Amino acid sequence: MSAGGGTPYIGSKISLISKAQIRYEGILSSVDTDRSTVALAKVKSYGTEDRHADRPVPPKDEIYEYIIFRGSDIKDITVEIELLFGFHTWQNTEPFGPSLRS
Repeated sequence: MSAGGGTPYIGSKISLISKAQIRYEGILSSVDTDRSTVALAKVKSYGTEDRHADRPVPPKDEIYEYIIFRGSDIKDITVEIELLFGFHTWQNTEPFGPSLRS
């Protein structure tokens, strides 16, 4: 799917936590249900922060132009929607349908 195909939230700010407990924030660029991937643009890594991880990772100052995440590597994903009076965070309790859980 692509923005032209009606993928909701393309262009929205996303907070993503990988199964390695690393938090990333970026702009949702695409969702590919055939390949079970989510692509973010302008991505910042906040590391593992205070989450328990086998290998703690510090935050990075670098902004990555583009990162593609496999659905199987994503633990949690949150969409931040800008409303008239500020941001609202929407968190899907079932973030991936069967097509992204391969």
